[in-house]
Amino acid sequence: MIVASGVNNPVIRNLRASVVTLGVFDGVHLAHQKIIKKTIDEAERLGAKSVILTFEKHPRKTTHKKAPPILTTATKKIALIRKLGPDILVVVKFDRKFASLSARSFIEKVLIKKFKVKEIVIGHDYGFGKGKQGNGELLRKEGAIYGFKTLIISPFRKGGKRISSTGIREAIQKGNIEKVRKYLGRNYSVIGRVENGKKLGRTFGFPTANLNCFNEVVPKEGVYAVRIRMDKAWYNGACSITSPTFDRPGNPSFNPEVFIFDFNKSIYRKVLEIYFIKRVRGSRKFSGVKALVAQIKKDIVKIKKFLKNTEINPKLQL
Repeated sequence: MIVASGVNNPVIRNLRASVVTLGVFDGVHLAHQKIIKKTIDEAERLGAKSVILTFEKHPRKTTHKKAPPILTTATKKIALIRKLGPDILVVVKFDRKFASLSARSFIEKVLIKKFKVKEIVIGHDYGFGKGKQGNGELLRKEGAIYGFKTLIISPFRKGGKRISSTGIREAIQKGNIEKVRKYLGRNYSVIGRVENGKKLGRTFGFPTANLNCFNEVVPKEGVYAVRIRMDKAWYNGACSITSPTFDRPGNPSFNPEVFIFDFNKSIYRKVLEIYFIKRVRGSRKFSGVKALVAQIKKDIVKIKKFLKNTEINPKLQL
C-alpha cells in the first residue's frame, strides 16, 4: 500500500482509473472493513486502483472546533487499513480550504480530475462537501453525467445491532470490552508514552507504568487483564484506571497505570500499546495500603490464571 499525503501527491497524478471510498474510518471497525474490502474487490474487478481517502484528524475539529474523541491514532489507523490491502491510502489534512469545497466541486476537482474515479463506495449515511451537502443521491446523479458508478453499502450489524464508531466509544466508556472486541474484530488498545507518576506502586512492591495516552477514549475505571506491546515484544499485565484509594475527590486520574508481570526494567518515555482483554473488577476505595495490596495480589493471581487459560488470537492483536 502506498500512503499519499494529500490529494496533490504525485502518486495521485499517475492514476488512470480508480475505485474510491472515503471517510473518517475512526476505529477501522467491522463496518469500515466491509466498505474498504468492497472497494478493493471492485477495483480488482474493474482493473483499477483501490483508493481509500481518510483524514489526518476528525473533520469536526475544523468545522466545529469540537469532535468525538478518537478511537485510533492516525498511525494506528494507517496500520489497520494497510492490513486490508488497498493500493493507495490518501491522508488529507482537513483544513479550512478543504472544508470550504462544495460537494459538486469535490466531485469534479478531486474524484474526477485527480482520482479518475470509475466507482465510489460509501456507507449508507455518508455526507461530504461543505456543510455535508453531498450524499449518495448526489453521487448517483453526478455519476450519470460523468460516467462513474456509486455503490452504497447498507449498515453492518452484529447480533442485531448496527456497528458504529459512536456505539463503540460508548461501549468502551462503559467497560464493555467483549462488545467492543465483537464490533472492532480485534481487542481495543490504547497507545501512549510512559510518564512520571506518583510512584506509589513501587513503595509496596507493584511498580506501574503511567501512560499518557495518544488515544482519546480510555476504558471505564477499573482493573483489566491486558497484553502489552513494547519494542515489538509482548508481555502480560494488569491495568488500573483511576486509583480511588489515593486520588483526591473530584480529581481522578484517568490515565492507565500498567503493572507488567515478571518485568523489572526502566521504561520511562517508552511508547507502549495496551490491549484490553477483560475487565476484572471496578475501582473501589480501600481502607489503606494493606487492604489495597491484598486486593492487588488477588487481582494478579486472577489475571495470570485468566491469561494463561485464554488463547489470544494473534488476529485480535493488530
